[in-house]
Amino acid sequence: MKTWRVRTILLMMFLTLAAGARTARAADCAPVVVNALDQGWYDASGLHDPGNLNYLCGEAPSSASPVRNWFAFSIPASTQQVVAASLRIFTAAIVTADTSETFELRHVSTPVGALRIGGFGLTNVWADLGDGVSYGSRSFINAEVNLFVTIPLNAAFLANVQAAAGGTLALGGSLTTLDGVIGNSEYLFGGSSGGASNVPTVQLLLTYASAGSPAMQQQPVGGSVGYGGSLQLQAQVCGASPLTFQWQRHGTNLPGATNYFLPLTAVTTNDSGPYRLVASNGSGAVTSAVAQVSVTSAPPEAEIYLAVGSWPFPAGTAATLCSFVQGQPAPALQWQLQGTNLPGQNLSCLTLPNLTSNQSGLYRLVATNLFGSVTSAPFEITVSYIPPSGYIYLYSGNNPAPAGGSVTFCSSLSGGGALARQWQFNGTNLVGQTGGCLTLNGVTSSQVGAYRLVATNASGGFTSSPVHLAVNYVSPTTGNIYVSGGSAPAPAGSSVTLCAFRYGAPSPSGQWQFNGANLPGQTGDCLYLYNVTSNQAGLYRFFVSNSVGTAISPPFGLVVNYLAPTGSVYFSSGFSPAPAGSGVTLCANIHGAPFPSVQWQRAGTNIPGAECISFSNLSSNEAGPYRLVLSNVAGVFTSAPLTLVVSYLPPTVSISPSGP
Repeated sequence: MKTWRVRTILLMMFLTLAAGARTARAADCAPVVVNALDQGWYDASGLHDPGNLNYLCGEAPSSASPVRNWFAFSIPASTQQVVAASLRIFTAAIVTADTSETFELRHVSTPVGALRIGGFGLTNVWADLGDGVSYGSRSFINAEVNLFVTIPLNAAFLANVQAAAGGTLALGGSLTTLDGVIGNSEYLFGGSSGGASNVPTVQLLLTYASAGSPAMQQQPVGGSVGYGGSLQLQAQVCGASPLTFQWQRHGTNLPGATNYFLPLTAVTTNDSGPYRLVASNGSGAVTSAVAQVSVTSAPPEAEIYLAVGSWPFPAGTAATLCSFVQGQPAPALQWQLQGTNLPGQNLSCLTLPNLTSNQSGLYRLVATNLFGSVTSAPFEITVSYIPPSGYIYLYSGNNPAPAGGSVTFCSSLSGGGALARQWQFNGTNLVGQTGGCLTLNGVTSSQVGAYRLVATNASGGFTSSPVHLAVNYVSPTTGNIYVSGGSAPAPAGSSVTLCAFRYGAPSPSGQWQFNGANLPGQTGDCLYLYNVTSNQAGLYRFFVSNSVGTAISPPFGLVVNYLAPTGSVYFSSGFSPAPAGSGVTLCANIHGAPFPSVQWQRAGTNIPGAECISFSNLSSNEAGPYRLVLSNVAGVFTSAPLTLVVSYLPPTVSISPSGP
C-alpha cells in the first residue's frame, strides 16, 4: 500500500470509535531497519583489521593492494516473507580518477564469525567478497560525499535473507571499475557514524509481506521514565487486513489503547509494569514480547551554596544563594529566612541586592514533591558595616599649578555599603561637588588652600587628609618676531605672515602693533598681511600682558620692494608661419612688483587678452606683429614684437584614370 494510504488508515484508526479493540488496515509492512552487526575490509593479501567500524573499498593511498569490504547483519526471526530489501550506507569519502566508480554487492559464503575474526593471509576470504552471486550495484561520483545512499537489493538477496531469518547474513562489496593504474586513487570510504547525528552508517532495510496471520516485525521496547515524564511504546506488525490492536498491562486490556503505538504521558508509579501488544486478524493473533516500563520516583534532596558574594557581607553589596535539588517529580521550591517563607522566592537561586542588617540570618531552601519534603542545611549571612577609609590624590595637572591651568583630585575609598561623598575647600563644602573626583579649571590665587573629601556610610564618616594646592603666577615673556610665511623684504603685492611666542601664568593676552599703534583685532600668535604695499612697510611688535606684568618683543622691520615690469612674448603652441585654418597660442613671461597689468597689441592696436591669447582657424586678419605692454606703479614696459605670419597654399588636383 502507498505511504499516503497508510497515513490515511492510521488517521482512521484514531477516529473510529468502537466498544472493543479498534481495527487497522495494513497492506504493506513498513521496512524493518536492521543496523549492521559488524563491518570491515580485507586487502588482496588477506589482511583484515578487526574491530574497525569504518569500511573501505577500492584503492586508497593508505592501501597496498585493492580492498574489498563486508557487512554482517543479524536477521530478525519472522515467518513473514521479505518482499523488498536495500542497503543504506554513509559515504564519508568518494574518490575517482574517472567520471564514476561502480560499487557492487555480492553473496558471501564465508561464515560471519570467520569474517569478524579475520587474520593474515586469508586471500580466499578476500576473493569471496567479490566472487559471489550479485545482489545489486550502484555508481558513485565524487560529489556524493557525506550522504546516506540506498542501494536496492535483488531477488537473489531476498531468497538468502529469507533463509537467514533468525540467524546472520553477510554481504561483500567491491569496486568493479578499478583501472589498475598505480597512484590513481579510486575508493569508497564510510565512517563509523553518520555525521553529527551519530546515526549508524550501515543499515539493512527489509520490507515484509502483509499476507496471512499477524507477525511482529519489531518488538516494543520499554524503558525507565521519571515521574511525570513521557514514554511511547511502539511495535511493527505485518499481516492481512484488517488488523486490530490491543495493548495490555499485567495481561489486562488497557481501555482505548487500540493502536500499534501507546503513548504514556504524565506518568505516575501506577504506570509502571509489563506491557505487551496483541495484534489479530481473521487468520490469527500474535502477542508481542513484554516491554517493561519503570517509573522512577524519589523524595526531594536539596543543598544550597553561595554563588555570588563573600562572607562577611559588607552592607550595600549583593549576595546570591543557589541550590542543588533532586527528586522525582521535580520538587517545588521555597526559600526561607529564619524559618519564615520569603514571598515569591521559589526559584533555584535567591538574589539579595543592596544588603542591610534586616537581611542577616539563616537561609534555608524547602523542596517538596509528592513523596516528601526536605529542608536544606542553613546558610548564614551576616551583614557587616565598615566605616569608610581612604585618601585623595592629584590625578592630573601640577601642584603648584600654573595660574589659569587645571587640576583634578580623585579619591580611593573603601567601606561597606553605599558611600556619600562631599568635597571641601578650607573646611567648607563645595556646592555640587559630590563625585569621586574634583576638577578645578582656570585656577587663581583664590583657590589656593586645603582640599578634603568627607565620605559617609551607614557605619560612620571619614575625612581625608588634606591636599594643599599652590598656584604659581609667572610674568609674561615673548621673543623675536619671525617670518612664518612669505619673505622679507616682501615684494609689493605679495603676502607675509609674522609670528611670535608668548608664555606666562595665567596665559598672557597678545596685541600686534605697527609703528607703535595697536592693530585692531590682531591678538593671535600670528599676523597675516595680504597684498602688501608701501603703506605696510615699517616696524612691527608683539605686546603681551597678564595680571603679573607686560612684555614686548623686539621690533621687526618689514621692507616692501617695488619692481618695474619686464617680460617677453613666445609661441606656447603652433608656429609662424602658420597655415591658414590652423591654431596658435601666444603667451608672455611677466615680472614686476606689484604684478603688472597686461595689455596685448597687434600692429600697435590694443586687443583683449590675459597672460595668453589663442587663435583657431587662422586667417590673414590675425597676421601681424604682437607686443605686450606691462605697467605697475614702478613703470611701463613694452616687449619686443613677435610676428605671426599666416600662409596660404594653392589648391592641388589629382586625376585618377578609370577603366571602361
